[in-house]
Amino acid sequence: MITDQDGNEVASFNTQHAGMGQFPLTPQPGKQYKAKITESDGAGFTVDLPAAKDAGFILTVNNLGDSIYVKVAANGVWYKNHEHTAFYLIAQSGGKYYYTAKGNLEGPVFTTLIAKDRFPSGIVRFTLLSQKGEPLNERIVFVQNSDHLGLKVSSEKQSYAPAKG
Repeated sequence: MITDQDGNEVASFNTQHAGMGQFPLTPQPGKQYKAKITESDGAGFTVDLPAAKDAGFILTVNNLGDSIYVKVAANGVWYKNHEHTAFYLIAQSGGKYYYTAKGNLEGPVFTTLIAKDRFPSGIVRFTLLSQKGEPLNERIVFVQNSDHLGLKVSSEKQSYAPAKG
């Protein structure tokens, strides 16, 4: 669970597969958050999350069927101070770029759907960059396409005797 500095639960999470998962959280400026983690054997520990900033972006990346939904949202302070400036969104896997986009901050929210078949199966890293090319935010997703190798093996006999030699 995620708690604020007063101990109030603000979000909860569970792993969905192989330790991976997600949870929604809109951090409030000036608040400190902690993740309380309970392991399968009942042991637990707490991790401090990074402090929320007064201005910035929220980058949301979700797998949705055959597409990946990406949402870039600037909070009010960032939008007011950077309206009309450029930003860049890149997606890479295995060190290769598979998606790039340039946008201008004409509104506080930018969304796009990207076909999953643009990417190979595996981890895809989405990075939001400022007009100067500075990384602002990053998210990763796991893409599972139908691009695995399909082999069919057959033989003349059901079984073979050990080789003599």
